Amino acid sequence: MLNECFQMTQALKRAGISLSETHPHIKDVMGRGLFVTIPEKGTLRVDEFDAKSQSLWEYSPDNKLRFPFGKLSGPLLQVNEEMVAELKAAKNDKVRQCEILKSFAENREITGDNDLLKNNFWRCWQGDAMRVAGDGKRKGILPLLEPGEPLELAFRNREALGEFTTEKAQQEIRLLVLELAEKAGEGRIAMETVKNLLIGKWSEKEGKYVSKVVPLVLDFAVSLQTPEVRNRMNEVLLQNEPKENESEEGGAICALTGKRGAIVTDTFVQVNLPVLSQETRLLAMNKDVPCHNRYGRIAAEVCSIGKKTELEIANALLWITDEQRRGKTWRSIDREQKGKNDLLMIYRVDAPGSDVKAADTMGGDDDDREEDTSANGGKESLFVATVISVCKALKGQIPDHFNPTLRCIILREIDRGRRQVLYSESFTIEELERATQLWNEGAKNIPEMLPLSYPNKKGAKASLHSVVAPFLMAVLKLYQVQWKSDLSAAFDVHGISYPDVLEVFLDRGNRTRFSMNEMLEKLLRCMEPVLQNLGWCIHAKAWEKLSIPAKKNAVTTLATIGILLHKLGYKKEVYMNEMAYQLGRLLSLMDSLHVFYCKAVRGGDIPPQLLGNAFLSVVCDNPAEGIGRLMDRMKIYQAWANKYANEKRKGDETPDEIKQRKLAGWCLGEIGRTAEKIHGLEMSENRMSAVEKSCLLLGYLAISEKKSSGEEVGDDSPDVEEEQETTL
Repeated sequence: MLNECFQMTQALKRAGISLSETHPHIKDVMGRGLFVTIPEKGTLRVDEFDAKSQSLWEYSPDNKLRFPFGKLSGPLLQVNEEMVAELKAAKNDKVRQCEILKSFAENREITGDNDLLKNNFWRCWQGDAMRVAGDGKRKGILPLLEPGEPLELAFRNREALGEFTTEKAQQEIRLLVLELAEKAGEGRIAMETVKNLLIGKWSEKEGKYVSKVVPLVLDFAVSLQTPEVRNRMNEVLLQNEPKENESEEGGAICALTGKRGAIVTDTFVQVNLPVLSQETRLLAMNKDVPCHNRYGRIAAEVCSIGKKTELEIANALLWITDEQRRGKTWRSIDREQKGKNDLLMIYRVDAPGSDVKAADTMGGDDDDREEDTSANGGKESLFVATVISVCKALKGQIPDHFNPTLRCIILREIDRGRRQVLYSESFTIEELERATQLWNEGAKNIPEMLPLSYPNKKGAKASLHSVVAPFLMAVLKLYQVQWKSDLSAAFDVHGISYPDVLEVFLDRGNRTRFSMNEMLEKLLRCMEPVLQNLGWCIHAKAWEKLSIPAKKNAVTTLATIGILLHKLGYKKEVYMNEMAYQLGRLLSLMDSLHVFYCKAVRGGDIPPQLLGNAFLSVVCDNPAEGIGRLMDRMKIYQAWANKYANEKRKGDETPDEIKQRKLAGWCLGEIGRTAEKIHGLEMSENRMSAVEKSCLLLGYLAISEKKSSGEEVGDDSPDVEEEQETTL
């Protein structure tokens, strides 16, 4: 990670980007909790804070020392059966719950089984304030402060806090509990936060209230939580750092810069990065893990990194992941499993300050877009149009012969202490343009398909969506779910990583060939039920069976199959004339014939599985045996179709009945012509490969070229208005 981040730092320097000198131990407080003010006189004042709407800071060189941040561990009240019963009875009445809590706070003892009393939180905080001065190699912070300034007063207040006894803490906490209950009743503090602290969190498994930690930020009469105090703390910490020594006698040589100076001697700094739940240490090692301590060196002993370089790397990471640069140089991306995310960082090497939304383009998805994900009536890919626009913007006014380079880094949280560079590669703008062109060609490497109608956003009006080149993240999401055969549910499964999709997209040679076969096979395992049910819906005109997620998955799956086949060297001009595709066409025609039979003989009652649909899996397992069994089954429908298409027409037939009769005859003729094509091809008795199964499904879902009337089969499909009604 150090090497990748150092390259980022150098790129920012070359671009002339001025990084703010922020000490890495000054960090933003995250999440929600309680904000407790300790006045010079009187009782404590408590409020609730939310980091999303408030900017609070803390000094945190490690996970154990955090100033002025702490944690309170509930329950503060002794919970008994009487309290539990009363709270359950007032489950939906917040006012009554607050009255119960206040009553118990006034008449019951404050529990001693919590960190606040057991460790005497005030004295712990006093110790943290003293440790802010650092180790013996650093000057103390207190002598650097001017008398009377807020920080100096806060450190002086530690003496008063140290005088807190358990009895005094009991008194203050009782008042704190009463104030919390009152403010919760007024809606000024979330009831959940108050209950977590006062009585804990209810556990259904244990059948009781269990301990719950609540974050706490301390403040004083002269507030520390101002930009001026934060900047002052940052200034003092930077002054307290040892200065770089360029002489030959002092310090050591930094392994990254080659310069002599003060080096990191203990642990590396931690940086608050978005997406990752815990702080990220530039180099994290555990002495208790044998492979980390194999050679008797650990942490900073492994490599010599200058203190100045360490701070520059930390500030470069903070700059590249600043909230204002979200979507431009960083964003959150999905992992193999739903609910887990990695951090994607991407920047133009020679101009990392570009405002082009490169991260959203490479790591975004259809769901991130306010606009339609396809253009020109749903026939053009928004992903392709966006990439072309981004490439044009990234090139800017540079000479034609210059080919800018993009650097892509993906960080993953392995556990609370470790981060892994999952992916670190560079690619040029020309490579990106070429990859996008091939991606688009691949999406078109399928026969004509019927467009599906669904809304882009919840509550939006439905629109038609053709098969177009998908966003990379949309492809990744296909592998996160496994649909049941009847589409009644979709289960979360372990899919593929974003680097897998990105490598297929860039297609840099043979190293992705094997993975593409694996991707195709895994895609069919996840999405084959969707495609099979789509085939049934196309023939039965029963669009309500397909949910909106299933329709979205179907469109993206068809595009992805075309892309993978294209990259594996299977072009539609060739595979559409081969055995697997023709078998798919035959099964599709069987379904059509079965539907005509149901309309004419069964009064329109279409079974949940049509003839061709029922034999899809059988044909995939053994094409020769499957087709043999299918031919036996179709004899009754063939005999019916011959009679139905050729019998003398009645004078009172409706136009729709005439059309159905003609289509049944056309369908029977198409079955014969397709059977002739199959007869001239070699049919295997072995299980189909992923490529063959893909071609079979494409043939099964493709729109037939002609009917007896010369119309496209797509003309029979529901119009846009009808499809919208059934979708919504």
